Amino acid sequence: MEVVFKNEFLSYLRELGWNFRDVKIMYPERPEMNISVSSIISIALSRLRGINPNEYYLDVYEPGLHASDLARQLGVPLYGSVPLMSQCATKSGFRTVADKLGLRIPPGKGNLMSSDAVVEYLEELFAGGSDAAMIKLDTGCGGYGIRVINKEACGGHLGERRKIITSLLEEMGYRPNIDSVTVEKRISSVASSPSVQIEVLPDGKYIVRSVHEQLLFHKRIYYGCISIPNLSSRQYREVIASSIQFAEFLVQQRFIGFFGMDFIITEEETVYCIEANIRKAASFYPRTVVDRLSVTPQFTQFQAITIYEPSLRRRSFGDLLRATKDICY
Repeated sequence: MEVVFKNEFLSYLRELGWNFRDVKIMYPERPEMNISVSSIISIALSRLRGINPNEYYLDVYEPGLHASDLARQLGVPLYGSVPLMSQCATKSGFRTVADKLGLRIPPGKGNLMSSDAVVEYLEELFAGGSDAAMIKLDTGCGGYGIRVINKEACGGHLGERRKIITSLLEEMGYRPNIDSVTVEKRISSVASSPSVQIEVLPDGKYIVRSVHEQLLFHKRIYYGCISIPNLSSRQYREVIASSIQFAEFLVQQRFIGFFGMDFIITEEETVYCIEANIRKAASFYPRTVVDRLSVTPQFTQFQAITIYEPSLRRRSFGDLLRATKDICY
C-alpha cells in the first residue's frame, strides 16, 4: 500500500467518523514493496504479541487459514470461522443447517458431485411438477454461479439431457468431483429479495445491523441494495425471526463476527431462506456509512450500486473516490 494511498484512504475514513487511535495499520516501508501474508503475520506477531486476549479480537474481510493461524498465535478470538464457512456458508451446507433448524427453503437438493447426479435430480424435480430449476455452484458468489434451466430446454431424452447439463456446468466453471452443486426449484413469482445483516458479539449477544432490499439483474445477479425494503410487518418479523434463529445456531457453535442472510418473498407472501454469507457482505458497508453520516440513520434511505469499471483498476484511492463522485453526482 503506498503512503499516498494510505493517507487519502485514512482521511476519507476519518471524515466518516472512524477513530484510529488504537488501530495498528501495516504497509510497506517502500511504495514498490508488496505485503505478503507471511510478512503480515510476522509483523503482527512482533508488534502485538502479549496483548490481553480479553480486550482484543482479530477482524478480517473474509476469514481464511492464515487469519486463523494468526489469531491462534496471538491468542485472540477471530471474527469469523473457517470451519463454519465450509459447513454452512456454501449453498449445500446452508440447506443442511436450515433444514435442521426448520427454516423454509426452496425444494431442492445439495451436494451433487457430478453432472449425472444433477441430471438425476432434475428428472425428479421436473417429474414432480416443476417447470424450471436453478443450478447453483456451491461456492458461487453474487449470483454469477447460478443458471436457470427450463424443462423444455433440458432435452427430450436422457442422453440429450446429460449432454446439455454437462455443457452448462462446464460453462459455469464446474470441476467434476471437486465442486459440488445445488439444484433447486425455481421460485418464479418473486416480489422481494430482502437481506438481513447481523453481528454476533464475543459475549454471545447479537445485533441486527441492517435490513435492506437487494437489487438483482434477472432476479439472481447482485448489483446493489436499497434501504427500507418493501416488506409488510409480518414479512419483516419473519425474516428477522429466521435470521435470529440462525444467529443462535452460530452462537452455539462459538461463532463471533458478521453474517448476512438472504431471502426471497413471493407474490403470495411466502418467505424462503436462500443462503447465509458468513462474512461482511458487500451490502453491509452502505448501512455502516449511513450510520456514520446521518443524524437519524434509522430514517435515512440509501441506494448502493456495485460499479464494475476495469479502467479504474490499480488506480489510487483518491482517483477512485473522485471517479465515484463523478459517476454518482
